[in-house]
Amino acid sequence: MKMQINKISVHRSSKLLAFMNAMFALLLVPLGIIVLIYGKEDRASGFILILSPMFLGIITYINAAIGFWVYNFIAGRFGGLELTLYENKE
Repeated sequence: MKMQINKISVHRSSKLLAFMNAMFALLLVPLGIIVLIYGKEDRASGFILILSPMFLGIITYINAAIGFWVYNFIAGRFGGLELTLYENKE
């Protein structure tokens, strides 16, 4: 069965991607803490690493929202992605 994705929820999908990227960026927080504790001259880098999940989440949300909005605009005029789905009969 062939189906098309004609519309993607901009807010909901962007929120999901932003959350996922922020979770991956949490891996940088321990490194930021180490830089703050042991880095004598480079404390700004430590703060940036600690705040990176928040910044990456915000930037990802904005970029994804723009991308999904553009996709919805184009898919509405020319058609969306086409998927072929089948039912598993186990």
